[in-house]
Amino acid sequence: MMHTREPLAFRTCVIGAWLSLGFALYLTLLPFEFGEVSLEEAWSLYRDMSLQGPGTSGRAQFMANVMMFMPLGFFWMAWLTHGRDGPVWRLGALALVALVGLATTATVEFLQVWLPYRHPAGADIAGNFLGAVVGALMWWGLRRPMLNWRSQLANPGRTTAIAVLIAYAILYVVIGLAPFDLVLSTAEWSQRLGSSAWGLWVADGACTSGLRCISELGLTLAASVPVGILLAYGLRRLPYANWALLLTLAALLATLLEALNLATLSGIAEGRSAVLRGTGFIVGMLLYAYLSPRQAMHALRRTALPLLVIAAPLYGAALLALNHDLGPYHWDRDAVAAQWDQLNLWPFYYHYFVGETVAMRSAALHVAMYLPLGALIWLAQIRRPLDARRLQWLAALGALLVALLVEGGKLLVVGLRPDPASLVLAPAAAWTMAAILHFMTHITIEPAATGRRRVQPSASAPGLAARSTVNTERSQREQQRDELQF
Repeated sequence: MMHTREPLAFRTCVIGAWLSLGFALYLTLLPFEFGEVSLEEAWSLYRDMSLQGPGTSGRAQFMANVMMFMPLGFFWMAWLTHGRDGPVWRLGALALVALVGLATTATVEFLQVWLPYRHPAGADIAGNFLGAVVGALMWWGLRRPMLNWRSQLANPGRTTAIAVLIAYAILYVVIGLAPFDLVLSTAEWSQRLGSSAWGLWVADGACTSGLRCISELGLTLAASVPVGILLAYGLRRLPYANWALLLTLAALLATLLEALNLATLSGIAEGRSAVLRGTGFIVGMLLYAYLSPRQAMHALRRTALPLLVIAAPLYGAALLALNHDLGPYHWDRDAVAAQWDQLNLWPFYYHYFVGETVAMRSAALHVAMYLPLGALIWLAQIRRPLDARRLQWLAALGALLVALLVEGGKLLVVGLRPDPASLVLAPAAAWTMAAILHFMTHITIEPAATGRRRVQPSASAPGLAARSTVNTERSQREQQRDELQF
C-alpha cells in the first residue's frame, strides 16, 4: 500500500460520496408518494420487470440515468482510494464502487413499485450501474491531471487562468451535447437529416419571439465569449495569425459545434445559433486583444455605483418578465390559498413530468437567470472587497431571498405555479458566479501587481535606473500583454 498526494481533501471526498448517494436516491424516489402494495405483489412486479434495451425513444432517459450516477462513482472511488495507490487497491475499490452502485439502483428500482408514475426497468438499472462505473473510472483517469491543476491553482498566474478557460471550454462542449443520446446507426442518421431538428436559420418548432426565447439566445452568445478568449490566446503566437484567420476559425468552430447537435437524438441545429456562437467567439477575441483584466478592473471600480444603479433595476425587470410575464396579478386570498394547497414543495418534483431534455434546459435557464445576481453582488463589493467565503455566502443568501420573492410572486399571477427547484438552483448559481469572479480576479490581477513591483529599479543605483527606464517600460508593456491578458 503506497500513500500518495490527492487533488481533493479527504473530507471533501467523504461529503461528496454521501451527497451524491443522497442526490441519486432523491431523484429516483420522487415524488415520495408511496402507495399500498403488498410485498408479494411488489416482488412479483420487480421480478417481471422489462429487460429490453432503452431503444431510440428511451436513449435520452438511459443517458440521464448514466449521468445521474456518475458523481456517485466518482466520489466513492475518490474516498476509497484516498491516499493510496497501486493497481490491486484500485481494482478492489472499483469493484466495491460497482457493488455500491448496483445495490443502490437495484434497491431504488424495487422501491419504485410503490411509487406512482414509476416502474422498475432493467434499462434503468443498467444505466445507473454503468454511470457508477464510468464515474469511478473518471476519477482513476483524472486523478493525476487534477493534482496538476491543483498545483497550478496554488500558484496563481497566467497559466492558471488558461487552465480555468480550458476547463470551461470542456464544460461548454459537454453541456451542449448532454444528455449524450448519440445517433448510433445510418438509419438514425437518415431520420435525423430528414427531420425538422435542423434548419438553415431556425428549426421548425423552435422559439422565434418572447423574452424567454431572447434570453436563451443571449445565453448562447454570452456562454461562447470565454471560448473566444481561449482561442485568441492559443493562436496569438502563430506567425500567420491575423484577424481574417481568427474570424474564419471562429465561424468554422461555431458551425461544427452546432452541427454536432445533430449527432444527438434530442439536439437541434440552427443557423442562428451558429451565428451567435461565432459572435461570442469574436467578442472573446476582441476582449483578449484590446482589454486586460487590470484595465477592466480599474474601469469597474470607477463605475461600480453607476453600473449598479442602471443594471440592478434592469435585471429585476428582466427577472420579473421571465418569471411572471409581467402579470396580470391578482390579490385574491382564496385563489392564492387554493394554489398553495396544490403546490408540491419537493425541489425538481415537476421536472419529472417532462422529458429529460426539457428538464435539463429548464434547470439551465434557472441557473442562467441567477448568475447575473452573483455578478452584481460581486460588483457591489469591488471597491471594498470581502473575503471569498463571505462573498460567496452573501451571494447565495441574496439569491435565495430573491428566488423566494420571485417564486412566491407566482402565486399572484394567473396561470403560473412556483417552482421549488429555483430555491436550490438560484443560490448555487449566484454562489458559483461570485466565487468564479473572485477567483479570476485573484489569479489575474494580484500576480501581475506583484510582478510589476518586482521590476522596479533600485533607488540605490540611479545610474542603472536611468539606463533601464526604457527597458522597464517595455517589460511592463509586455507583461501587461502576456500576463495580464485574459
